[in-house]
Parts: sequence; C-alpha cells; structure tokens
Amino acid sequence: MSALRAIFLACVLLAPCAAHAATLTDLWWVPAESGWGANIVQQDETAVVTLHIYDADGRATWLTGVANAYGQANGQPQFRGTLHRMQGDYHAGAFDPRRTRATPAGPFWLSPVDAHRAELEYHVDGAVVRKSIERHTFRLVQPVAWYASSFRLRQWTGSGAPVGTVEYDADVLLHFEGGEATVKVDRTGETCLYCGPLAQSGRFVDIRGTFECSGQPMGTFEITALELTEHGVTGHMRVVRSDRTESGRFGGPRY
Repeated sequence: MSALRAIFLACVLLAPCAAHAATLTDLWWVPAESGWGANIVQQDETAVVTLHIYDADGRATWLTGVANAYGQANGQPQFRGTLHRMQGDYHAGAFDPRRTRATPAGPFWLSPVDAHRAELEYHVDGAVVRKSIERHTFRLVQPVAWYASSFRLRQWTGSGAPVGTVEYDADVLLHFEGGEATVKVDRTGETCLYCGPLAQSGRFVDIRGTFECSGQPMGTFEITALELTEHGVTGHMRVVRSDRTESGRFGGPRY
C-alpha cells in the first residue's frame, strides 16, 4: 500500500460523523497574492487539501493532507488534518511505488466564513500561516439553454408565520450576458422572468434582482449557489412577494 493511500485510509476511518457538509470543492486563492493557492476536493465530511506554495528559497513546492470535519462555523463544517510532504519517482521515469514517501509537515485547519470565503491556517517549518482565501474564478460559466427543473419552496408570511410548501415542475431557461442574468421559468399557466446582475465565485453563481410573472411585477429574488454541470443545474432560490416569502431549492437535468 502506498504511503499516500495509507494516510487517506487512516483519516477516513477516523473521521467523525459530521452533519451534511456544504461542498468546498474548488480552487482557492488570495487575489492579491497570485502565484500560490489551494486545491480542495470535498467528499461529505472529508476534504483533501493540496497547497501549491514556495519554500524559504523560493522554490515551488506542494503539501497535501486529508482533513476531517470536527465542528461548525457559520453553519458550515470546519476541517482539520495534517499536511504531508510527498517524495517519489521522477515523473518521466519508470514508476516505483516503493519510492513514494509521505512525511508529516504540520497540522492545518480550514474554517468557512461563508459560501465563497474561508480561513486557512497551517503550521509548517516553525512558521504559523493564516490566510483568508476565496474561490478562484478563472472562467465564467455559460448555461446550456433549457433545463427541466423541479422546485420545492417553503412559504411564510411577512410576520414569519409558516404558510406551507409549494412544489412544482417547470422548464427553466438561463441566459448570462455582460454580467447580467435572465432566468425564465415556464410552468403551466404562468411564465416568470427573474432579472439581475450575477456574481460568480469559483464554481458557483449568485443572482439578485427583481422578478415578474406573466408581465406583472411581483417582488425581489435571490438565487444562490447556482451550479451548472454537464448534466444539469442546481441552486437555492429565495423570493420576496408583497404577501409572503418563499425559499428553497430547485434543480433538474438539461435538455
């Protein structure tokens, strides 16, 4: 068994039973410090973190570790683990698994601030490093026209009294252009248009603005954590009408 795989298995077997985690999977960086960053891949309560940084002599290096959820910060799971220095065969030569080495380099912690930002701390070579990181947006997402979506939105009045839940299926058309988004929702007997500026952070898009249904102004909305994949779309929607607020999730496959 390779040293890296042994680390992964040990950490997974010792992982606590954490609450369902919001995914941190993305590239992360500090915009004012281009040249280094973190690659985070999360699967449930376990996250693999790779730091691409520089040593004291300015040479590129990378550290990797497996982190387990251990608590909550701002409604999202916190992670901690141990970073390792990796050593192995020359990449263009014959692979010999016996030469793979993983040497502990120090502990690290990852604490989400919100859906797009996190606090990273690690202790390596006697140095304590604390960084405020954010998702790295390197390419704007482009929707693939129509999606067959389902909505499930909780409802409550302006006083906060619960009203119930509304569920419906609808065809959704997404259009992004020049920093503006248009979301057209077609369901039986009604067409709603949600329009406003969009903001992308790594994999996710947020949209906020006003909406109308069948030509009549209805109120304001926000769509957060909108994610487009090869197969479909998912997101969270919150709409504020004159008489009620609706909030919940939606998603569906692309046509």
